[in-house]
Amino acid sequence: MAQYNQFASTPSYGDVPVKNYSGSTIAAALAVIVDATNVVSPTSSNDAIGIAVPGAAGVPVVGVTLEDVAAGATGRSRTSGIVAVKCEGTIAAGTLVQASVTSSKVGWAKALTSAKAQIGMAVSSSTDGELILVLLQPANNA
Repeated sequence: MAQYNQFASTPSYGDVPVKNYSGSTIAAALAVIVDATNVVSPTSSNDAIGIAVPGAAGVPVVGVTLEDVAAGATGRSRTSGIVAVKCEGTIAAGTLVQASVTSSKVGWAKALTSAKAQIGMAVSSSTDGELILVLLQPANNA
């Protein structure tokens, strides 16, 4: 467990500020997507990349939350490197993973199915509901 905490709490060059514009908290260790209605641009007043939980299977993710991000609050998301993610099902090290949209497991890592966007590759093994270490390697239609 100490190794999981190390990856989740040690700052990385791939950590970016994100903002939750939704009406509910986005928990730590979840894969998140860009909130396309709340982007950072020279003409917007948004102060961080807007994030949301995936709403459809196989949607490309922008990163994984490192802490709970309350509604309207700013937090951190890891966009590259190794990060701890909640695990759906049993996943072995070396397995490519995608974001889940299963009810009560939205944003968790699950084994990749064909023609879906991948989060990356599991570098540890885990079981349902536990944390799994994932090397972030986003790819569309993997």
